[in-house]
Amino acid sequence: DVKFTELTVEWLDEFTQWMESRGNKINTRSIHLRNIRAVYNAAVKSNDADNGMSPFSQYSIKSVRKEKRFMRSESMLRFRRIPLSDESEPTLVLAKEMFLISFAMCGINLVDLYNLKLSDVQNGDTIVFQRTKIKFREPEPVRLKLSEYAIMLINRHIGHDGYLLCLHEKYKDYRNCYHTLQSRIRTLGAKIGEPDMTFYWARYSWATYASHLGIDEAVIGRALGH
Repeated sequence: DVKFTELTVEWLDEFTQWMESRGNKINTRSIHLRNIRAVYNAAVKSNDADNGMSPFSQYSIKSVRKEKRFMRSESMLRFRRIPLSDESEPTLVLAKEMFLISFAMCGINLVDLYNLKLSDVQNGDTIVFQRTKIKFREPEPVRLKLSEYAIMLINRHIGHDGYLLCLHEKYKDYRNCYHTLQSRIRTLGAKIGEPDMTFYWARYSWATYASHLGIDEAVIGRALGH
């Protein structure tokens, strides 16, 4: 436990260095530091901490702005047409089709794909789920009507352990699933001239296309689970 009186610039520096040694990127470190600052500021309001002693008046929390990338239509078509063999390249096939499932499901996050259960399917063509990232502050679930294309892809990778998809059977946990699929997506991206491609491009691409089609921003936000 750390007391508020022990929170100094030196402590924050050491904590930052420790996070960096664990491999935490700059924006991850920034999130943790901002959370600590929020707790400290709340303590000041309740008179449990001294505002004059706050280390954050002298400590700058660094972060970098992420550039959200999307696939232009020609790149998306090239991606869909990458010739792959189920027998010789099964992990690339899985990564490619999980990416396309995410895109076809309004940019659903990989963690939510990983956690979807067969019981989340209603009437055979509607997914009802709560986003993992915000489920504790947004009780209203997201309802997504599945296209025939999405249903076709999902049926190719259906789970047999109560989960909608086979990801739990393929990977020992979500972390392993995330890192493996991200690696395979980079490999696929290099094949179409997009070496920096990540799984999240499916989400950004869907949102961008929806906006270009004139779909209302509130509808896009709701579909994304904001």
